[in-house]
Amino acid sequence: MIAIFTFPCVKSQNDHTNENLAHAEYQTKLLLEEVVKTSKDEEKIIPRTLTKSGELHLVNSRNWTSGFFPGTLWLLYEMSEDNFWLEQAELYTKMIEKEKFDRGSHDVGFKIYCSFGNGYRLTGQEEYKNVILQAAKTLIKRYDPKIGAIRSWDHHNDKWDYPVIIDNLMNLEILFAATGLSGDSTD
Repeated sequence: MIAIFTFPCVKSQNDHTNENLAHAEYQTKLLLEEVVKTSKDEEKIIPRTLTKSGELHLVNSRNWTSGFFPGTLWLLYEMSEDNFWLEQAELYTKMIEKEKFDRGSHDVGFKIYCSFGNGYRLTGQEEYKNVILQAAKTLIKRYDPKIGAIRSWDHHNDKWDYPVIIDNLMNLEILFAATGLSGDSTD
């Protein structure tokens, strides 16, 4: 199993921790109900935030935050060991699998490693490992050896020659994980 920069949940018998977990589960179940009620667009299926008016804002899998919700579901499963959360995590993780081929930004790491990375860590499913490896292959294509960095975005070419933001560092995690999984440091 991989654990490069992953900090697994620490299970505790602490009443306060258990109360917080129960509250998180309750809130997330309410959120799942709202997703079903709110989603009118088959593409916008991942909850991101609430709007200023209090409405649920859903995003499609291309959104840079799309892996965070499935990642949260995996962590709920890890803490609770409840198969309901496993089923939800698998469902929402599958919804963003196509992002393993997203060459448009560095955010493929956010999307895939939060979701498939936790899924692989907790289940050892080979298909999750394969998604991680493909995403790493996709991401590394954004690397320019002359500059020594991964390009963040491809837009605003009139403003930036080669944009690199600090978020790129978080996306390196998937590259380290892929090397650990495959032994190939070019992933």
